[in-house]
Amino acid sequence: TDATTERRANARLLNRIHSRSLYAKDSVAINDRWTLVAGGRYQHYEQRASKGSDPIVPTLESSGNKFLPQAGAIYKLTPDISLYTSVSKSFTPSTEVDDAGRVGKPEQGTSWEAGSKWQITPTLFASLALYRINERDMSLSINGTTRTINRARSTGAEAELNGEVAAGWEISASYSYDIAEIADDGVNRANNGNRLQNAPRHAGALWLTHTLALPGIPGDFRIGGGARYVGSRAGDPENSFTLPDYTVADTFIAWNSTLSGHKTRLQLNLNNLFDKHYYTSSGGNLRVREGETRNLVAEASIAF
Repeated sequence: TDATTERRANARLLNRIHSRSLYAKDSVAINDRWTLVAGGRYQHYEQRASKGSDPIVPTLESSGNKFLPQAGAIYKLTPDISLYTSVSKSFTPSTEVDDAGRVGKPEQGTSWEAGSKWQITPTLFASLALYRINERDMSLSINGTTRTINRARSTGAEAELNGEVAAGWEISASYSYDIAEIADDGVNRANNGNRLQNAPRHAGALWLTHTLALPGIPGDFRIGGGARYVGSRAGDPENSFTLPDYTVADTFIAWNSTLSGHKTRLQLNLNNLFDKHYYTSSGGNLRVREGETRNLVAEASIAF
């Protein structure tokens, strides 16, 4: 691009969101097995968007209040296994800003969930959840234009396993199966029932970490590695093309110790170990995002 093709009027896109909330939640034990949970959040938000610099052109000024309730119940099947169910409301101002500076509507949703949690050992925990999520006014980005889906729904299941499986060995495993589809497109009725953009049917991850101490070196070392899998995804509301599935491997090594009385951690991450070429998401058939190539990241932290 140069001065003849740059779209200066749509430069410097700005989207500011201020959100303030008051939250309360409580649980009541009915007896040794049943516990009821109820709560809610009162949310006030202000959102302003603009584009350009000379002049600055406002594109959105919105504010409002929302009360978002939640409720649930827990049943303790055994001392180590519990069943639960819950329902909750959500409200999220959109962060999608298109090339013209337009901002999508706030997304509103209702989530139902039921599942089980299992304390297999004192250090190993498993969970299984079934869910249904209904969303309204979901914003999608299609080749630089923000587009709203009137209603979308997601139905699926998630399973997780986290904790220590042997002395010094920890595992983190997860799998999700999700049927995400357009319930009411609002623009093109032919898309109703299509797969939702960028929502994989299958996704999962497996991570293994080992902690060990080396003679003569203070502190301990943590070495870990694993892989994450994301299934194929629809690239647009019309489902005219599909992003292929991918598996990416990552690994790390970290040193944890105490320096001058402060907890210190040095960590080296090697991401995309095998330099896999993959696509993370789609913003339309002209704006498909590629995943990061192999990269090395060094981190250091001191707690004080």
